[in-house]
Order: sequence, then C-alpha cells, then structure tokens
Amino acid sequence: MLRWTTTVSRAVVELLGDDLVISQPQIRTLWESTAALLHHVGLYIALGHAQEILYVGMADRFHTPSAIGARLGEHLSEPEKRRSWVAVVELPLREDLGRSAVLQHESRVGVLLGRPGGHQRRM
Repeated sequence: MLRWTTTVSRAVVELLGDDLVISQPQIRTLWESTAALLHHVGLYIALGHAQEILYVGMADRFHTPSAIGARLGEHLSEPEKRRSWVAVVELPLREDLGRSAVLQHESRVGVLLGRPGGHQRRM
C-alpha cells in the first residue's frame, strides 16, 4: 500500500497546481479538535498508523465552516475508520472553484494514489 512521503506529497502538489492554496501539505494527527482547524473547500487524505494512504475524499460545503473537518467527523462515526484513520493530510483548494472542479481534482488525486474510495462519481 502506498505511503504518504515527500515524493508523494510533491506529486500531489504538482498535480493540483495553482488550485492548491498551500505549497507543503502537512500531516495532522486526528484529534477531536482537528476538525475545527480545517478548511471548507478541498481534499483530504486519510492515513493509517504507518502513514499508509487509506482514503481520498473531498468537501466543497461553501456554507459550512471547516467542512473538511465536518466530513472527517462523519467518516469517524464509523468504528472501523475511527480505529484505522490516525492522521489526515489536508489539501485546501481555492474557494472560487466549482463543485465539478473539486470533484475532478478528487478523481485525479485518487487515481494517482491508487485509492478508489475517494474518486467515485457522485450524483
């Protein structure tokens, strides 16, 4: 299973280009307070105990402060994810991107990282 490394981080940053609002994604340990620190438009990558990439997801809830954190909270209500997801890499995107652009980025990053869960076409 692919792990989050400096090389992987650089590939993701390059793939997202100017739509990414940070240049060096950081790994954040998932704590109760983590959700409030996250943005409301962007992608997130859930990591396991050995920084293995478990899931790629997105949030574009423009009306919800820290929507990425809210979405993570929804995932973490599932016991299996709460046990296996220990950290997150947040990839905040430009707030002027439409939903289709955010979905496209999610799909491209999911394919790059080999994680099918986060790049399924949604209705």
